Amino acid sequence: MTKRLVLITIFSIILSAMVFAYIFRTPLLQFSAQKGYGTAAKAFLLMGADPQANNNEALQSAFQGGHTDIVESLIDHGVNINTYAPMMLLRAINTGNADLARLALDKSNYNLVCRNKLMQMAEKSGHKDLIDVMHQRIRPKPSLCTTEDMAPSPAEAAAQAGDYATALTLYKKSADLGFAPAQNDLGILYSQGLGTEQNPSEAFRLFTLSAEGNYPAGQYDLATAYELGIGTDINYAEAFENYKKAADGGYPKAYNGLGSLYLYGNGVTKNPETAMQWFKKSADIGDPEGENSIGWMYFAGEGVPKNIAEAKNWYQKSADRGDATGQSQLGWIHTHFPEFQDYAKAMKLFQLAQAQGNTAGDNNVGYLYENGLGVKKDYAAAFQAYQMGASRGSALSMFNMGRFYDQGLGVPKDPDKAKMLMKAASDLGNRDAQNWIQSH
Repeated sequence: MTKRLVLITIFSIILSAMVFAYIFRTPLLQFSAQKGYGTAAKAFLLMGADPQANNNEALQSAFQGGHTDIVESLIDHGVNINTYAPMMLLRAINTGNADLARLALDKSNYNLVCRNKLMQMAEKSGHKDLIDVMHQRIRPKPSLCTTEDMAPSPAEAAAQAGDYATALTLYKKSADLGFAPAQNDLGILYSQGLGTEQNPSEAFRLFTLSAEGNYPAGQYDLATAYELGIGTDINYAEAFENYKKAADGGYPKAYNGLGSLYLYGNGVTKNPETAMQWFKKSADIGDPEGENSIGWMYFAGEGVPKNIAEAKNWYQKSADRGDATGQSQLGWIHTHFPEFQDYAKAMKLFQLAQAQGNTAGDNNVGYLYENGLGVKKDYAAAFQAYQMGASRGSALSMFNMGRFYDQGLGVPKDPDKAKMLMKAASDLGNRDAQNWIQSH
């Protein structure tokens, strides 16, 4: 009787466990995927667990943990990984997991040639087995890439269309999954207040996550945050370290960042020659920021003999690429240096820069109209240009608008508006506005 009771008790326990496992098979599958319990995960799938529950939580946990056997089981039970392939590849690159990369590519339609950012990251990772796997699976040939293949992601498309609220939502979904490129793009939105309130601290947090994911653009933006004090204290040593990581990852803008640190001796020993080497490395691959930096060195005589002709040549290169800073600087040379003076050309360059939101372009268009240089003197047109610059946050434009209200140039005199604008410009550090306030 006792033996029979024991058997009944054991049977009851087993049955209860089986019933429990069946009822909670889906959350238990997710738990097993998180912990890497491959055999248990397969059992819960055979019991009919939903492999796609909670936005594919089991898949996300499995590939983040590098549990390729569970990822494969989920795929075998109908999970479509096309959406997750880039994130799986990024995780594989960061961890050197060739098997995870193989699954991501063999079981999805992800195109390594047409969307080759991750391919470039893999080649710089040093994980030979991973690189071999990805090279063996490159498809199709570059010449076969279609417009659809090359199209931006939905988040990128929304941002390009100016729909930052939608972009924010889409980037956040990918960022929450640990996708470093999305974390960086989301950080940019928070940094600039696009689609949300400006939040430098959140931007800094996201840049840090992206950089920790070995994403060169994230490392660059984190370095910039440290250099400028965006969401954190200024730390030139951290800026240098992250610019260097981004540069080692082949990110061209980082060359220019390193050059700036060496030029001014921020976080490193000042060395204009080394700065020039980094700027030239940037310029050699067609980066207008590098060209502008070399132009500035010759324009200001920073580390090299002052040479306006040479500065003009470098700004011309940048302007020819459509860069607003290059256009504005080149226009300045055509305005203020007699040997290159050409007001018509300067106005065209300033307007091109202005069209891209460049506040130096706004101010210089206003300057030419105000002084009648190459155009008929027109205070109303000058005021309009200054007003555009002020709306974009330019302290100089605010000062110029205040000056116009003070003197009644193109607008009725208005001492109150003049004082308000001078105060705003002064608060932003404009010395002319500060002097005006002191004298009034």
